Amino acid sequence: MKTSTSISARLILFGILFLVFQSFEAQAFFQTEVEPEPHSIPFYIGFLSLVFHLPFVLLSFFFAVNGRFYNERKHAEFKTGTAILWTINSLFFAILLYREEYVYPAAVLWGVPTVCFISGILRWKLPLLNWLLSTFYIVTLILLVLGGIRNEAGFGPKDGVHATYYDSDLKQIESVQVYDFGLLDGNSEQYYQNGQLKTRLIYHLDTLEGLAEGYYENGQLKVRYQNENNEIHGLYQYYHENGKLATKQWFQQGILDGMQETYYPTGQLNSECAYQNGTKEGTCLIYYNSGQIESTCTYEHGVGTYIAYYENGKIKEKGGLNLNRREGLWQTYYPNDSLQSVGHYYLKGPKRSVKHGLWEVYHPNGGLKLVGTYVYGVRKGQWFKYFETGEESDARDFGE
Repeated sequence: MKTSTSISARLILFGILFLVFQSFEAQAFFQTEVEPEPHSIPFYIGFLSLVFHLPFVLLSFFFAVNGRFYNERKHAEFKTGTAILWTINSLFFAILLYREEYVYPAAVLWGVPTVCFISGILRWKLPLLNWLLSTFYIVTLILLVLGGIRNEAGFGPKDGVHATYYDSDLKQIESVQVYDFGLLDGNSEQYYQNGQLKTRLIYHLDTLEGLAEGYYENGQLKVRYQNENNEIHGLYQYYHENGKLATKQWFQQGILDGMQETYYPTGQLNSECAYQNGTKEGTCLIYYNSGQIESTCTYEHGVGTYIAYYENGKIKEKGGLNLNRREGLWQTYYPNDSLQSVGHYYLKGPKRSVKHGLWEVYHPNGGLKLVGTYVYGVRKGQWFKYFETGEESDARDFGE
């Protein structure tokens, strides 16, 4: 009977040891995901658990199961060693109780070994109680691991309505969210410190679905759109703080597809452009606040010829665009229609382009001002600079 009890105790303690290690790993994982500081509260909780709580648990359960079989000397040694660890663990529990953090799981993880410690001191022969306590301890530890730091109560995955607050008096709500066993499921709302609603989202099992809205601190609608399977889908509208529409565009599963329009705070049209599967297609126009065209570009599969204008209608610059990157010949002009600069751009990477080849810059009177060669965005060879009179003012060799 003694051997069977001892084996059972060892199995229980092995399970406890495994879960304590898992708890430390889970806390470290959750902390990395939420706040990647190397020495965090969960890190210290895990460290202290391994150094002080694990020995306390092991000794307490061993003492409860085998204490009645020890001679007086061994019994006294176990009692003294476990009492020291009990004192340290009691201090940790008191700190958590004072801070009102992880109160329930801490009470169980401290209370169960304490009862076992008392059982060992009094040499109780209560195997059923030991089994019940060990099971209760393991279940609590499992729920603590599942909760991690994601649950401010520190006990199991969040479930139901959870609120966070700006102040310690729990008066000013910061957010209200609904969970279903750790997954966001239902309305999720955030608030400004003045109590005004900031955002309202709808989740279904951690996936954004349905209407999403955001508001300015004055209560004015800021943004409104629909989510479908975590992607913006359909009409997207963004507003200026004065209530006038700022942007109107259409999405197809998170990708721009359809007409996009932007507006000045006055309500005047700022730009209009058509997208097809995320790429500009057709004529895109940008307007000055006066209504005069600022720039135009006609795209075919994201490639087009761009022309920008001064507000008086004269050409400011023109050249080729390839997925919003300058490509090929580009020319800029002064307001008096005279050429300001001319040269070529070369595509370099998916997001940028660089000057390449011969580049010339002119004075407003038409005289040459600067001339030289770029090689993939870097000045090379001889560069010459001239006064408006045509006389050379500087020359420099940038090497090959």
